[in-house]
Order: sequence, then structure tokens, then C-alpha cells
Amino acid sequence: MDDQGNPEAIRLKRAKQIPWFIHVSMVPRSFAKYGYPLVVGRDGAQYWVVDGMKPHPYFHPAAFNRRGDNVDAVKQEIIALVTGGGGATNAS
Repeated sequence: MDDQGNPEAIRLKRAKQIPWFIHVSMVPRSFAKYGYPLVVGRDGAQYWVVDGMKPHPYFHPAAFNRRGDNVDAVKQEIIALVTGGGGATNAS
């Protein structure tokens, strides 16, 4: 991916280089077949070291295009709950 100075592209590229540590209790034993390295943490527990998530740029529009609407919806819910209106989640 050519980032051309785009901060979002740079962030997505870096995500593939950041390892994730998954505790062995979080996945089935069959996870070992994928060949990820198994390490022991400072706490003595075992963790699988896996790659960062592959970038999915098509998620970006869904998350950010309606940001203002989402903020307004949360704000209205909080106002309704604080003022005793109940909010949409408690409506019956």
C-alpha cells in the first residue's frame, strides 16, 4: 500500500506490523495448527503471538460518515435518562 503521506493509510499499514497476544485459554487447542509462535509472558502465562488485522478500508465510511448522527443519538439518550424521560432503550 502506497501511503502517499496519508495518515490513515500509514495507520492501516502499521496495524499489520503490531503483534497481538492471545492467552491460550481464549482459543481452542487446535489453534496450534496455524503455526503462530507461543510465548511465555512475565506472569508465567502462555500467549499466542499473532499478526495484526489486515486493513479493511471499506469499514471506514460506515464508521465515520454518520459520526455526527451517532453523537447526537447518544446525547439525546443521556439527556432523556438524566431528565427522567427514560430514553429509547427503556421505552415500553
